Amino acid sequence: MFRIGRIVGTVFFLQWVLCAPSIAQEKAAGGMSFKPYLADGAPIQTEEYCGYRNANQDWLGRDLGEGVHVEVGLKYEKGMPISATLLFRYYDGKLELSPNEFELRAFPGEKIFKPSEIRRDLYKPNNGHCAQYGEWVYLKFPVQPEMVEQVALVFPSDTVKKKETIKVRPFRFEKTDGAAGSNSLSRVKPINVTPPLSAEDMQSCDPGIAIAAAEEVVNKPSTLKEPLQLFMAAAVFFQHGAKDKAVFWFYAAQLRVRYQLVFEQGDLGQILSIMLMTVGPPINNYAFQDVEKLNRILDTVLAWDKTAPNPFRNKNQPKDIEAKLEKVYSGFYDLKVKLSTEREALEQAAKLAAPQMELMSEQLRNRPCPN
Repeated sequence: MFRIGRIVGTVFFLQWVLCAPSIAQEKAAGGMSFKPYLADGAPIQTEEYCGYRNANQDWLGRDLGEGVHVEVGLKYEKGMPISATLLFRYYDGKLELSPNEFELRAFPGEKIFKPSEIRRDLYKPNNGHCAQYGEWVYLKFPVQPEMVEQVALVFPSDTVKKKETIKVRPFRFEKTDGAAGSNSLSRVKPINVTPPLSAEDMQSCDPGIAIAAAEEVVNKPSTLKEPLQLFMAAAVFFQHGAKDKAVFWFYAAQLRVRYQLVFEQGDLGQILSIMLMTVGPPINNYAFQDVEKLNRILDTVLAWDKTAPNPFRNKNQPKDIEAKLEKVYSGFYDLKVKLSTEREALEQAAKLAAPQMELMSEQLRNRPCPN
């Protein structure tokens, strides 16, 4: 009993030590906080009991291509300048940064602020737990949080380089009024600080541009009206190493296109078959090597499907349509049953086919670049 009590006490102590600074930050900011646009990156999960790097959940991470990953967070206190902390992680080579050119754009009005203070720390790989370079960049901007509704951390061209320029999309944050619990997006126009990337940009041989374009596609509401585009985004994610994300969007694409097929036929079924034969094999081969993880991803796809807008969901659904839609979902559930009952055989077959699939993927990666 003493041991259990000691463990519980230690957990609560760690929660206080790790989370208290960010809780204090929110209090110091007068109850307001800046929440990230989740379309700009993934919330940083940590082993701390906070769940994120701080209680305000204002850290985002994103893969930039070229083996570079960046994490960004804000620090703010009423009456004090807004600060940004950036962590660039990479395995080899030299990363060239020009933080003096980084910008904080404040809205409304899109006022541009350059850093008034800059500090940098570089940590090199060692023989311990750290296998990557980690470069911390601390920036302070001459603007106070109560003066803005939204901010965007912007990386102008040529400010992040590794052999060649890496194009980095902005990280955007919106103010939330802690007292009212309201979101500033209801009061101001959404930030648009860079020209939107197009689906054609997914063909770029620059991983940063291709991945950014794929992210743009999967987060664009209009994509859900033509979900075939999700297949191409999945292919881009897979090609550039974001393989679990590729599996998610590949199966999300299947689910939504099959749903669309209930209402719209034409050549859609033929195109779906082509996508399954071309995009599908390498992604499925990777996914089926870890059936348990694939099952979890399928659960995530189904959860996403329930909440993500579906332009076909509100159409009139007579009984024959309802039956066809049930068949769409039953196919998903049948797959999950198969994964559970035939796990070992499926994983073994996928691992045996992996070398051939890797050869196909390599040929895709070595395709000629578009002009």
